[in-house]
Amino acid sequence: NGECCHALILTNCELVRREDDERVSSDAQPEDERPPRSLDARYAKLARLELVNCKSSYTDLTGAKIFGNLTLDGLNAEGDSPDSVCWVVAQNLSIGSNLTVENSCLRAPTRTRAGRSQEYALDLACASVAGRILLQPKFEAVGGVSLMNAAVDGDVWACGASLEGEPTALTAQLATIR
Repeated sequence: NGECCHALILTNCELVRREDDERVSSDAQPEDERPPRSLDARYAKLARLELVNCKSSYTDLTGAKIFGNLTLDGLNAEGDSPDSVCWVVAQNLSIGSNLTVENSCLRAPTRTRAGRSQEYALDLACASVAGRILLQPKFEAVGGVSLMNAAVDGDVWACGASLEGEPTALTAQLATIR
């Protein structure tokens, strides 16, 4: 396909971006009210992506293309507070193989953006996954999981997972799971 890319593998990392960064405007519009991105890989092209035993507040993979596996193993919030956020937004993400999220506690922000009824802890809306999705073992999503309009060419497994959301814990409207 002519595209050359390499893997991004982060192990035992703390991905911290402070909210008092001078680029964060005090007159931000409501749709911009979200935690600062601690990992911004929007529209990236990667052979594979692994975050292992990392701490992050907001991982943005919107529109990224991952040719192999995406593995989130031990991804958790930076702090121990119940308000600590570990949010993964991966709308329109393309994964050439499997998505595995294990030993992780994802937590959506409690405040929603304008026009949204809910923010999901793991937002895979309109994502395309050529393999399966494994949300196990020891996977927790406070804020729920969205597979809205996603296309998954394998099974979706969430054995023993804890999904909690308001109004929904798992949204799969218009999803195609083959």
